[in-house]
Amino acid sequence: MDARRADVCCAHTPVVAWFPSIALLLRDVVRNPMAELIETSAGGVVYRSTERGAGPHPTVEVAIALQRDRITRAMTVRLPKGHLEPGESAEQAAVREVREEFGFGARVVGTLGTTEYVYESDAGPVSKQVHLFLMEWIPGEASALDGEMERVDWYSLDEAEQRLTFETEQRAIGWARRQLLERAGSKTRLREELRG
Repeated sequence: MDARRADVCCAHTPVVAWFPSIALLLRDVVRNPMAELIETSAGGVVYRSTERGAGPHPTVEVAIALQRDRITRAMTVRLPKGHLEPGESAEQAAVREVREEFGFGARVVGTLGTTEYVYESDAGPVSKQVHLFLMEWIPGEASALDGEMERVDWYSLDEAEQRLTFETEQRAIGWARRQLLERAGSKTRLREELRG
């Protein structure tokens, strides 16, 4: 995790920002004393530039998917994310999850931050930490879906933000929008679109 973003995304104290992985573990124990299980996942926002926008300038779309929640069985709209395999970095896990859940390749181009929440499982409360990345779609790298998502579609940033089920993932779209604005530089039409 980028120590500079730790204060913004995770409300760490300045001292904690120097040691984010230790701080996050300690914070989970202090904040969630009843949560015996701790999960770490990675995922994020995958974007592509397309010429389908009005005029000669590209527009930005992000990928989101329809999924049946494994606990509640309710239909949800999600970003790609999943657990880290042994020996895998958060960035590697995020890219792998995009390929497995969404069926295409992506490359990490930025760090969005970390979200945390507690959910109830059959084994009891689980403290979950999700490392989020901004990822760029790699055209032509299609693969079979792992069956976790029912459908994957591309939407504008605004529409994706509205459709996503969970507030933490909606916030990730806002973080992505800020980074994409920085990347757009002098591309005026793209900057106007990203500002919403």
